[in-house]
Amino acid sequence: MRTWFRRSLAVTGLAFTVLAATATSAAAQQQTEAGFLGGASFSTLTGLDDSVSVRSSTGLGLGFYVAVPVAKSVKVEPEILYVNKGAGFEDDGFTLNLNYIEIPVLLRYQFTENGGPFAYVGPYIGFNVTCNTSVDTVSVTCKDQSVEANTTFGGTIGVGFQRGAWGFDARYDFGFSNAIKDENGKNSALMILLRLAVN
Repeated sequence: MRTWFRRSLAVTGLAFTVLAATATSAAAQQQTEAGFLGGASFSTLTGLDDSVSVRSSTGLGLGFYVAVPVAKSVKVEPEILYVNKGAGFEDDGFTLNLNYIEIPVLLRYQFTENGGPFAYVGPYIGFNVTCNTSVDTVSVTCKDQSVEANTTFGGTIGVGFQRGAWGFDARYDFGFSNAIKDENGKNSALMILLRLAVN
């Protein structure tokens, strides 16, 4: 009985070792990818009172990403982005401009080997760096209006395509927390980004 038990343990240990080595080998065969992101951000605010009418605001999304293989078709992709968000308010005729340094951490699934289509999902944190309101060409900082922008938390979901150095993706950012302190309104943004791998 003891001999059988020892042999079973040995076989089980060997099986786990082979599986771990296979998973590690599959991930090792893929190269860590790094590159740049850049494109347009179409944003608005959601969760406002029904009486408030808003329009979307167009801005930029620029940044850097690293995609690290963790399995055969799966990569973890942390990013650092500079993103323009905000919204226009129809009744008052002004635009709220919110600029963030965002750090998404995405789980990316590659549908085919050697590039091609992929999808990703993950959370992000956004650190506000500037906040102002503008009417036509006149801009006033949020601080001068006793308005305070929050650090925001949210989620990102998207799809894309990359073959070789060049690619693109379309993503939707949705806020979990309010953009302005003591005010309702969460960031929501559709971003269309080009991707350029540098390795």
